[in-house]
Amino acid sequence: MSQLEMSESVDAPFIRTPWAGPLVALGAQAYSIAANPEKLAQNEQLNIVLTVPTRDYVAVLIAAGWMFKAFTPISRPIEEIRQTIPYRAPVRAVIASNIILDHYYGLRKGKIRIGGSSYLDGAIQALSVVDGPITEGSVKRPCPPTFGPFLNNPNRERLWSSYLCQPPQGLTLMGSKTTLSKDMKARVNTAGQISSPTTLQDIILPKGTNSTTWPTKLLSPPTDSEDCDTPHSCEAAILDSTDAIRSIDSINCRVTISVIDRSTITDSAEQPLLSQRSNSSEPVSPENDLGLTAPKGIELLAFKVRR
Repeated sequence: MSQLEMSESVDAPFIRTPWAGPLVALGAQAYSIAANPEKLAQNEQLNIVLTVPTRDYVAVLIAAGWMFKAFTPISRPIEEIRQTIPYRAPVRAVIASNIILDHYYGLRKGKIRIGGSSYLDGAIQALSVVDGPITEGSVKRPCPPTFGPFLNNPNRERLWSSYLCQPPQGLTLMGSKTTLSKDMKARVNTAGQISSPTTLQDIILPKGTNSTTWPTKLLSPPTDSEDCDTPHSCEAAILDSTDAIRSIDSINCRVTISVIDRSTITDSAEQPLLSQRSNSSEPVSPENDLGLTAPKGIELLAFKVRR
């Protein structure tokens, strides 16, 4: 991946961050492992542990990499999708300016009716049925990111609309909601490119941030840990605090990624991981067994347990 630069907010200047790209790549590599039954059996859980100089932005950059890699573009044309949608089914539609969540009302005078509006086929860039019930609404469509798979793709506008219309499911971030929300306001750009106003929040799509009901869970530990305590409620959990790491025994998803901040490390952060690692775990080499590469300045270990 090309070198990345980051800005803390829409108004802040970009600063070269050579550590950002490897963290995005780590998230993508973790997804690839979870999706490969030869590397991770269905009854196994992979635990990845990172110790970092400071936790700032680590969890959300890994999350962005996971989301990018997990994304599968919508391949069918709008006309074909439309013909399979039941009348009044809840749908998400993406046009050039907006993301719309509403109900589908078929065709009227050759236009697709969604909610109280009608659209020509060509105006809709992406369309998909969503699980109801929904809260109808419309939000502004963010610009495509200027890093990752959308950077130099000639069809990046429609590809990005496909991402927003049918985003990857199954990711959970656990930690301080205030801190993680602040981290997600950062922008990431490929150095040398014209920057986009798109934030990490626009990529990670945390639930409850707007009316389109995004898929990624953002949980506070430990009371919310039951939301991801079954194998099927989430595919991966990124644990971004000592309190979150304490909940690791109750999290039964396929992959956990624990972020330990060396500047604030305590025994209480290490103990749950050491306990789980010693409990019939299978140690694995991040590099040799999994193909994971530790970014410079970051220590990485991994182990598997039965789930």
